[in-house]
Amino acid sequence: MSGAFFREPRRRTVGRRFFAALFCLTVFVISGCTVGPKYVRPTAEVPADFKEAPDWKPAQPGDAASKGKWWEIYHDPQLNSLEDQINVSNQNLKIAQAQFLQARAALKIARSNYHKTVHWSTHPP
Repeated sequence: MSGAFFREPRRRTVGRRFFAALFCLTVFVISGCTVGPKYVRPTAEVPADFKEAPDWKPAQPGDAASKGKWWEIYHDPQLNSLEDQINVSNQNLKIAQAQFLQARAALKIARSNYHKTVHWSTHPP
């Protein structure tokens, strides 16, 4: 009986400590949501004209211009030959990519036998 007498106050103390800690935590969390004084936007000087204003001209989009061999506007034979080499290399790259994807698909097919399969038939064996 004396053991029960000593355990009862201890339970109350633990419960009080728990609720005190919970209360402090709640106050701490809620205090983090408070904001300071009302925000006032600072004033900034805005010049009437920017320094680029006199030389500035509106854009003139070239949507109607040819989009084909744009590098020919530079009239550089070396650049033209490099672009021709790139066109050939791009075709080789596309072939290599197709071969790689084909090899990857073949590997997936070969590895598919490692997975478990389920067979279902409505006809008796």
